Parts: sequence; structure tokens; C-alpha cells
Amino acid sequence: MKIRLAVAGDEPGIAAVHVDSWRTTYKGLVPDSYLDGLSYGQRTELWKRNLAYPGVRVLVAEDSEGRIIGFISGGPAQPDPADNQTAAQASGLSYDAELTAFYLLEDAQGQGTGRKLVSALFRHLARDGLKAAHVWVLEENKARTFYEHLGAVVTERETIEIGGKALMELGLVWSEQDFAVIRDTGGAAE
Repeated sequence: MKIRLAVAGDEPGIAAVHVDSWRTTYKGLVPDSYLDGLSYGQRTELWKRNLAYPGVRVLVAEDSEGRIIGFISGGPAQPDPADNQTAAQASGLSYDAELTAFYLLEDAQGQGTGRKLVSALFRHLARDGLKAAHVWVLEENKARTFYEHLGAVVTERETIEIGGKALMELGLVWSEQDFAVIRDTGGAAE
């Protein structure tokens, strides 16, 4: 398994992981009609835009044959256009980075790849001067316990809608201490 920065040409592989992992991760949480409507082509175009966005870091995990099996993206916390404040400023929380997308194919989970991806992303974000991170996750998504195991703490709750279904989304924050430990070791602070 190899982790590297994404490059132009990776978009179809990232899109395949994005769509396929949504269909396995959110089965039973998100309406099937929404999951069935996900498009590899639309996600490929989305990732072409994301890879070109300044300040965003996208990393991929490849298997031994060079197939993309997972990806993660993040960057500086972005202000809400409505009030020009980041969520951290609006809530009084202390973080300056956001983990914006993180997906692994189902058969790649539970092997340490996710932890390595988070650690690698945090190293890149730290090089950009960032020190603490935030992520949104559906309350019923098993990634929540993964994030908590890595030291993230639930700080926010909000209801969102996906495919016409109301879902609870949680905001989790890694403190500067946990961010540094994950960045340096891939583990959580004790």
C-alpha cells in the first residue's frame, strides 16, 4: 500500500472510490434512490475541480497494483459566504483546518490504511501552518468511532438532508495536541 498526493489523472479512481464507498457506507442510512443516482462521471468532474482548488490537499492510497483504494482531502477552514466566518469562529471552537472528504473501499478498511491517510494529511496541513482540524460525519457512520479513536471530540450537531431524508451530522475536532500526535505517529494522544 502506498500513500501519495493526488495528481491530474487520478480523478476517475478517486471518483470510483467516492461513489462505491458511499454506496456501501451509507446503505440503509441514505435513501437507495439517492445512492443509485450517484454518477462516476459527475464525481470525476467534481474531483477535477477539487484537485485544482488552491490550498486543498488530496492524498490517495494505492494497492500493490496501483489501484486507488482510498482518498482523503482537507485544507484551511473555509469561511461561510453568508457571514464570512469560519465555523470555528462562529462557534468559538479552536481549529484552523478541515478534513473535507475521506473514503476507503470496503475491502480496504480495518487494515491501518485510514489511520495512515489521516496522519499523512495532517503532516501536509501542518506544513501549511495548520494546527487543529475539524470534520463533519453522519452520526450513524462507523467512521465516527474511527475519528473518536484518533482523539477527535464531538463539538457540534446539526440536521442535514440527503435524498429527502433528515440525518444528524456531527462536527468533531482534533485539538492541537491530538492533531500533532496523529501527524507525528498516526495515533491518538493518551
